[in-house]
Amino acid sequence: MKNKEPFFSRIKTSNKILFCGDICLNDDDYNISKSTIDLFKQADFRIANLEAPILVKEKTKHPLPKAGSNLFQTPESIDKLCKILNINYFGGANNHISDYGLDGVESTQKFLIKKNIIFFGAGRNKDESKKYVNLTDKIVVLAVAEDEFGVSSDTQFGYYSIYNTEITETVKMLCKLGKIVIIYGHGGGEEIPLPSSYLRNRYRELIDFGAKVVVSHHPHIPQGYEKYKNGLIYYSLGNFIHSSYKKSYGNILVLEIGRNNILSGNLYAVHTNYQDLNVSKLNLLEKKYLKNINNVLEDSNKYNSILNILSVDMFNSYYKGYFSQMNFKVNNSNLLLLSVLIRNRSHREFILNAISVLTNKIGNKNNIIDNLKYRQFKSFIKSKLS
Repeated sequence: MKNKEPFFSRIKTSNKILFCGDICLNDDDYNISKSTIDLFKQADFRIANLEAPILVKEKTKHPLPKAGSNLFQTPESIDKLCKILNINYFGGANNHISDYGLDGVESTQKFLIKKNIIFFGAGRNKDESKKYVNLTDKIVVLAVAEDEFGVSSDTQFGYYSIYNTEITETVKMLCKLGKIVIIYGHGGGEEIPLPSSYLRNRYRELIDFGAKVVVSHHPHIPQGYEKYKNGLIYYSLGNFIHSSYKKSYGNILVLEIGRNNILSGNLYAVHTNYQDLNVSKLNLLEKKYLKNINNVLEDSNKYNSILNILSVDMFNSYYKGYFSQMNFKVNNSNLLLLSVLIRNRSHREFILNAISVLTNKIGNKNNIIDNLKYRQFKSFIKSKLS
């Protein structure tokens, strides 16, 4: 008779949690590589950001009034993806989940309940949207996003805003109960290499209050990461799959968590090229890109200098065009655009930074070395997206 394995050796001492960035599918059929499927199989939990509501096309006749595009995802596309990769958690805290009103939110909830997939970070009111998920008796994930369109309130459907001051109390309460708290965030600027200083400070603040890890997305491109005090902050994973891009690049993060601490965090590259999706180890250029951004994050002077250069570039690329488009005419579309630029703290910060540089209040417009480094970052980003 064979000896039975000792009981203590059968107790699971760690969990692998896979995080990926933005998913937005609209009647798209992707060829998913074996390496991608194998990586997802290794994880105990697979979490992704659901970048738009799940709706049949016939139900998209009443979009939410907003500045910018209204996105939706088809049930068939999401169902196929989840079956192949066994995604079992979707975060809904993002600026598109409310794009088709309450119907879109409820349709998403109903579809995912049928598929036994947990949906969190958005709901029919604030109480629903602020509910965190318990992956295990020790590991908790809370989804939050910066204010744009579709923020929840006591009487309004939508997503849970990171601007809510009660989040810090929730984190402190969970930590007192001995939980390992992970923040799943969404915000910042799009297609840029650095987080806004508002988001950076907010994520650090949540680590100060006891969160162990922050994993974020929204910029559609990976940003840097850093160890801050006793925590880890990944400022953007970029895209996983996004129908708006023919070609895109992102990171997948696999965390291994023990009973009381983070054992490891490994990043992988995820590339989409038209209908092909592949996950691999980071290549030399991708490692160099992240290392250079991390070096900037470690140097506050360098970070602030490049952030100002970045802000001027964003101002010239589109903020200036927004203001020209408004032409000081008071109409519904202009007011909607103005409202998001004012209330979103990252947008407001980028605009004010740019104005300070352009009016010579901050004198680093001609910093040649930092300008060159920023252009290198932008060149890398341009090579990865189309």
